[in-house]
Amino acid sequence: MSTSATSGVAGRYASALFELADTAKSLDAVAQDLTTFRKLVAESADLARLIASPVIARSLQGKALLAVLDAAGISGLTRSFVGTIAANGRRSEEHTSELQSHSFISYAVFCLKK
Repeated sequence: MSTSATSGVAGRYASALFELADTAKSLDAVAQDLTTFRKLVAESADLARLIASPVIARSLQGKALLAVLDAAGISGLTRSFVGTIAANGRRSEEHTSELQSHSFISYAVFCLKK
């Protein structure tokens, strides 16, 4: 795999998630969880607004997002990954884009490395 495919913050997150999932022998489960998360964000304007809202405190956004993940059955490494991105992310639509980008790149890395 080329280094350009995993450059930048998103690539580092993706590579770290892949390594953790590989070690835990949960590559397929994490890939499925990432697919589910991507669909949730793409299909829910409310979820996208929650992620992007500058009005809602980051801690509350994180709690709400983790509740959504729990309801969707997303747990373990993927839950931790999305929670970390949410906690470390920036505000505004850029944050939504960043979160979606991280999950997309992570999914792509999984597909390339498997």
